[in-house]
Amino acid sequence: MRVYLDNNATTMVDPEAFELMKPFFCEKYGNPNSLHRFGSETHPALRRAMDQLYAGINASDNDDIVVTGCATESNNWVAKGVFFDHILNKDKDHVIISAVEHPAISATFEFLKKYGVRVSRVPVNENGLLDPNDLRKLIDDKTALVSIMWANNETGTIFPIKECAAIAHEHGALFHTDATQTVGKIKINVREMGMDFMSFSAHKFHGPKGVGGLYIKDSQKLTSLLHGGEHMGGRRSGTLDVAGIVGMAQALENSNKLIEFENLHVRRLRDKLEDALLQLPDVSVVGERAHRLPNTTLAAIKGV
Repeated sequence: MRVYLDNNATTMVDPEAFELMKPFFCEKYGNPNSLHRFGSETHPALRRAMDQLYAGINASDNDDIVVTGCATESNNWVAKGVFFDHILNKDKDHVIISAVEHPAISATFEFLKKYGVRVSRVPVNENGLLDPNDLRKLIDDKTALVSIMWANNETGTIFPIKECAAIAHEHGALFHTDATQTVGKIKINVREMGMDFMSFSAHKFHGPKGVGGLYIKDSQKLTSLLHGGEHMGGRRSGTLDVAGIVGMAQALENSNKLIEFENLHVRRLRDKLEDALLQLPDVSVVGERAHRLPNTTLAAIKGV
């Protein structure tokens, strides 16, 4: 018997989402941007899927959700788009990230440092928590963007992004969050949290690999990462992966229905496992339970 304990890396595709995807491989395989019937017969499923995505994160009609290949692409798009729109040949040159960002953020800004971008990192404490006051100490009138992940993939620690977004906006900076680990695990309400951009990836919440999204508040300007066509309203070129979009949307809808289960049953199992681990010598668990995702445990074993 095998036991899988790596859902923060990737998840099994939701069976219902998988069934909905199947027709778009060999039956309804037309290019959605083609004008003939083969293309247009994909449109009802795409419209339904986009409505599901908007509802799944409580985005408004004034916002954009752009389908991407993954959260890594979405993160790169925000970083490089903000560089072109607000830093290059402008009066701002500073970005702030957390000290524990995924490489899709940290490595991208390391790359942009070659072009004059100053990068500051907000620290986390021994419990993996981030204090918004530490952000206040770093931000200045040259800060173009603050990018703080919503929850850490290793510790499961949830960061106070609502407060961080408010601090960024007080200083005229944009705010982005990499929500790869939170979408589908906790309730997402982008209108309430105040972020300008939010990245997510379908395969983290039982959708297919190779498809993700970027939420853009109020459809604001963000220079495109990919050029070459008028797909996704001209924001992201490339033929749409209809099957992937349909699967991602259904997986998100189903995951949102199970959030109460995650926060009660899964959390109880997590706590039971941790209680047992902590009975062993030289074992510790990183992070306070109240500030962590319900599905995540990081146990440290001395000498291992």
